Amino acid sequence: MPMNLEYVLISYGFWLLTFMIYIPWIKKKRKVFQQSLKNLKETQRQK
Repeated sequence: MPMNLEYVLISYGFWLLTFMIYIPWIKKKRKVFQQSLKNLKETQRQK
């Protein structure tokens, strides 16, 4: 059974892993959203 320090290290490891996946995913979604917004503005200008 893990000791107290091991619980802390495991929980920090889970948080780091979560943010290592989450942050790039959010950046990618933001980039796609900005591109979609730019395309929408371009189509509005053409009308």
